[in-house]
Amino acid sequence: MRLLLWWLFSVGGGAALNVAVTGATGKTGALAFAKLRASDDVETLVGTTRHKDVKALKKLRKLCGNEASVDDDLHAIDVTKDADAFATLLTEKKIDALL
Repeated sequence: MRLLLWWLFSVGGGAALNVAVTGATGKTGALAFAKLRASDDVETLVGTTRHKDVKALKKLRKLCGNEASVDDDLHAIDVTKDADAFATLLTEKKIDALL
């Protein structure tokens, strides 16, 4: 994860990045989301998930220090079925890096 963060921020020229994490409620995505959320180098963090269910949100909140604001950063978009909605989200949030 440290190598990934180093690479993301070296590509960004040291400026804070807007990052999107697909599969943010999955095992790897949730860990990446939590690490990026704790980083000062991330200006905007957006997570996507196929389904915004209670169990997944509870797990993600726990990884992020029980912050209720996680709900606002998480969007239910199935990138395999709704590419237009995903592209719109990336454009609106001005995403620099996608994980």
